[in-house]
Amino acid sequence: MNRAAITIAAILLSVGSATAQESTGDLSKDRPNLEWPQASIQPYSLNFEMPKFIEQKDTASTATAIQLNSPTFARKLQLEPEAPKFRFNQNPYAFDFNTSGAIATWDNGALIGAGNRTTLPGLYSNQQASFSAVQQFGDLTLSAGVSADRYQMFQGPDRLRTQFGVHGNLSYRFSDNLSLHLFGSYYNQNPFYTVGALPYINTTNFGGYFDVGMGEHFGMMLGGQATYDTMTRRMLAAPIVMPYVKINDVKLGVDVGWLIRDLLIDAFAPDYQRQNPTIAPPVAPMPPIR
Repeated sequence: MNRAAITIAAILLSVGSATAQESTGDLSKDRPNLEWPQASIQPYSLNFEMPKFIEQKDTASTATAIQLNSPTFARKLQLEPEAPKFRFNQNPYAFDFNTSGAIATWDNGALIGAGNRTTLPGLYSNQQASFSAVQQFGDLTLSAGVSADRYQMFQGPDRLRTQFGVHGNLSYRFSDNLSLHLFGSYYNQNPFYTVGALPYINTTNFGGYFDVGMGEHFGMMLGGQATYDTMTRRMLAAPIVMPYVKINDVKLGVDVGWLIRDLLIDAFAPDYQRQNPTIAPPVAPMPPIR
């Protein structure tokens, strides 16, 4: 009797284990395979690519199917051909630097060289080299120089461009509290890439201002300037109004001239055409009220 009970229990256990294995195998077939990327941190590289991109060329379409591998659920992201790929698992600022120094000096003058590299992830990477000569004649200071900038953009049809420029400055000191400053820069090209990169790209400009000291720690810069706007493709003029605070011979201030310019246009010239390059679509007239 005991042997029969033990035999029946063993048969039931074997059948149950086989059924569990079959059900487990069936569930694994329906379960998606999760593949997580093995990101290796390399902080001294500037190759901006997402980790573990798998490119599948489609000859029947002009687009490239990019299948992400972290994790994969058979979903595909369609990107344009030659679209930039960013790698955010690495340090984008590893090669940034800023240096300058005097190459040669003489009586009240010097030849100065400078170089830097600046990276703004998602916008561009800029490499710049410049040389300038400075000469002082009593209260008059003159400076002139040349520069070369190389921009590597992260988007746009023309993502690599070199820009050359010439610069000049004149300063005359009337007294301890009053001085005149004239400046100007000319570039062989003024490219437009994106609206986000617009404030950081060098453009042709010139102008001048008076530096008026108001006591030991305060002052005001008053003048005017004109700069080339690469978005509207024209020169724009604006006043220079910059109050500042002097701390240990360092002037900290904010130029509110462009704000004053816009306020004056809105107040006295509301019909001024700002010449936005975006052409608005035609608007249908309102239907008559009956």
